[in-house]
Amino acid sequence: MTLTARLIANACGISLFFLAGFALLQFFPGLLRRSRIVRAAFAYLLGVAGLSGGVWALNHFVGWPLRRTLILWLLAAIIAAGAAVRLLRRGDLPRPETVPLWTRLSRVVMAAAGLVAFYATLGLLSDSVSNVTQDFDGQMTWTVAARYVRDAASVDSPVLREERFYISHPRYPLLMPVSQVIVQEVFDTTNDDRAFRWLYALFYPVSLVLVFDGARRRAGSLAAALTVLVAAVLPFTLFEGSGGALGTYSDFPLACFWGAGVLLLTEAAVETRTGIAAGIFLGAGLLTKNEGGPLALAALGAAVLAFGLSWLVRRVKKRRLPAYLPALLLAGVAVVAAAGLSISWRNGVVNRNDEGYEQMRGVVKMLKATVDRLPVLPGPMWNEMRDREDWGDFWVILPPVLLLGVRGLWRKRAFELVLALLLGLGVFLVAYGNTPWGGAELVHPTWSRFLLQLSLPGLVLGSLALRGCVRELRSGWAALRLAP
Repeated sequence: MTLTARLIANACGISLFFLAGFALLQFFPGLLRRSRIVRAAFAYLLGVAGLSGGVWALNHFVGWPLRRTLILWLLAAIIAAGAAVRLLRRGDLPRPETVPLWTRLSRVVMAAAGLVAFYATLGLLSDSVSNVTQDFDGQMTWTVAARYVRDAASVDSPVLREERFYISHPRYPLLMPVSQVIVQEVFDTTNDDRAFRWLYALFYPVSLVLVFDGARRRAGSLAAALTVLVAAVLPFTLFEGSGGALGTYSDFPLACFWGAGVLLLTEAAVETRTGIAAGIFLGAGLLTKNEGGPLALAALGAAVLAFGLSWLVRRVKKRRLPAYLPALLLAGVAVVAAAGLSISWRNGVVNRNDEGYEQMRGVVKMLKATVDRLPVLPGPMWNEMRDREDWGDFWVILPPVLLLGVRGLWRKRAFELVLALLLGLGVFLVAYGNTPWGGAELVHPTWSRFLLQLSLPGLVLGSLALRGCVRELRSGWAALRLAP
């Protein structure tokens, strides 16, 4: 393909998902009230989840061929539904909120973060349209799966389903490969992966916007701007070696879907429809990677546990009860619906050349295997975390920030995020404990990518510590000025 053709396919391809996403956004007034750039970030995630998930479901359950006709008809139906909802609500449109930047320092830091993010995004888009995929898993798994699906015009491709074909991980979820196929089919591209790589690159600015929105609501504008500035320069969010936006791994899309769901569920006031949106994002994560299912359960479990503990100590106001419980239940329903699609599809695929996690039986045995394996894990994990190519100086900066800003973490909003992160880490420790790979052999290719998947709530939690740091520094400065 020529450069012009690749640019058109990429630009128009992401436009498909934005169109679907903005239409779906009309169903969620709580998201429509947010600033324009935040609405755009949520719209992109909703578009990928809704359009790709809908194509997957219609192709699998109804049998409609995965061709341009199906994609465009579904897109038209989504746009029509969104337009109808908007017309019905014309007299009661949610009023968009403004993002306050109260101090000159906030404006300066936000401008610096925006500048870094802009140039990093520009570099990602330029590289994506110029160079073919170089990441190992992208070439071996995700892009290859997309080719099987496109060739058969079906997510139930014989290559995936039948044992006579040699293939690794045939049951890996297909949300991102289906997204690739959508771009390729609608614009009739070749199998040149440079025609759809903007689909992955755009998750980088989306993640930064979500981090800013989540941090601002919990820690204020200055802490949010500082957090985005740190997140924008972290190598592991960018480069393909750690599953970042430059490659075609599914780790970073999972990080955005799961992070968006967790951040929405742990907000101070969750509307019922916003709970549905959170469930859609968690369900999309389930359809993106194998670990997305356990992580979705971890997010829902953390929300239920945090709510139960708050109710027991009478910190939940009565007026929140009617809104939050339906939101949590509907989030669970959305996750169950995604799980139903995943299970139905996987049942038709003969599993082979896989880690064999599906054969794990018995909670006691799983926990015992995890505890037995724990002593050999910390060393290799630390070796991964101190890799400057992935992390830079992040782990050098983090301890003093947490120590100085510990008061900012002593809040209910931080507690809910900590619960979700701890349960998420528990998912990975159980996986390490029960893998057929010996010792800590699985840690090297996966630990940084696992941490990437938890990064959005982790960075927002860090913003609370940064808020505590800013307050301590301001107090110290005030004391110095008053000193004789």
